[in-house]
Amino acid sequence: PRLPSPDMAGRNLHSRCVQKDVGSISDAVSIFSSKNDRGEVPLVLIPAHRSPFLGTGWWLTIPTGCYCLMQRFGKDIGIAPPGGSIKPPYFRIAYIVNSQSCNYNAPVKECPTGCNVRVSVDVHIVFNIQNPTDFVYKLGAVHFDQLLSGAVDEGIRVLVRQQTYQTVRMLRGNRADSLLAVLNRKFESCGVKFHNCTVTHVELPAQLESSLERTTELRKAMEKTLREHSFQMGEIQRKCDMDLEELNRKNEQAIVMEQGRKKRAELNHEQRMVKEEELTSTAMIEAAQHAKVKSTEVTALLDRTKVSTEQNRVETISKAEADAEARRVQADINYEKALMTAQAEKDRLEGEASAIRVDAQAEAAASQHLTHKRKHELDMREKDVLMKLASMTDYNLIGNPGDVLVDAMMTGHLEVG
Repeated sequence: PRLPSPDMAGRNLHSRCVQKDVGSISDAVSIFSSKNDRGEVPLVLIPAHRSPFLGTGWWLTIPTGCYCLMQRFGKDIGIAPPGGSIKPPYFRIAYIVNSQSCNYNAPVKECPTGCNVRVSVDVHIVFNIQNPTDFVYKLGAVHFDQLLSGAVDEGIRVLVRQQTYQTVRMLRGNRADSLLAVLNRKFESCGVKFHNCTVTHVELPAQLESSLERTTELRKAMEKTLREHSFQMGEIQRKCDMDLEELNRKNEQAIVMEQGRKKRAELNHEQRMVKEEELTSTAMIEAAQHAKVKSTEVTALLDRTKVSTEQNRVETISKAEADAEARRVQADINYEKALMTAQAEKDRLEGEASAIRVDAQAEAAASQHLTHKRKHELDMREKDVLMKLASMTDYNLIGNPGDVLVDAMMTGHLEVG
């Protein structure tokens, strides 16, 4: 088992409310403020009697910071006011009661919890005496110590019994309000007021303490691991959120830029459409005007063409009629002329025919005498033809036809076999 530390040993010292004798009233405040190693808490001091035979026995000095209960001939006459005064010896300070706030330590050993684990509990109580007369004459310091020790012990055990070994440590601090209420209710008629009741220390058995410490260490390590895991998860989540936010921001920027581009494109398209409509309207107006001008020009040209065509038709008809008339006259003239020429030619041919007939008759009559002459003329014509053929044409004289032709050239007579 672990040895208690010096601080723990001081906490385990049980306080005792005591009543002491004091030689001089002036030492009361210093005695009330002093501490000792026995844990004594002086609440009431009994000063010594004054001697009437001494000069100082008639002077009475009441200090501040404490209650002084005065008696006259042994009868209580109340609290003496602070200060010095001349009082006969039969006026005496019977009791000096502490008016300061007192600290009371009450360690309680082997308190069973609800799960029957024995624990040690240290309780620190702060109180002061508000009505010294009731405290001294109804209770007294010794009885108060006994009653307070028993009440604190009982209240702590009841309080611990309501806890388990897992929750008993939660009593530390200002968690003993129920005990404070019990003490105030129990000592209300005795002139004591309790201001604070604090559980300063809760000690479990050494083995259980070691197990709980190990459990606590493991729980703390687990909580640390969980916190680190949560932190890492948070970092990852924050990074993911930041990345997602960045992507969303870039996406929104891209959407805004695309919307801007789309808007500009729409505006440009609208402007181009308006401009194209203006150009189209202007072109249509110009085309309509041009078409109107062209139509007017074509109409005028058509009219002029009609007039010119009519003029040409009239002129052509007139010219054709004149030409036809001239050709008809010329044809008549040519007809008359040709008729006359034909008649003259007829007469000439008839004359020649008559001459030829006469010659033929003469030739027929003289044919017997002119046979050799005609044969000679025919041979000469044949030779003349062969000569023209030989001089004008190149021939490939091969074979029998070539021989025949060569013989004809040489002899001047073509023999056909």
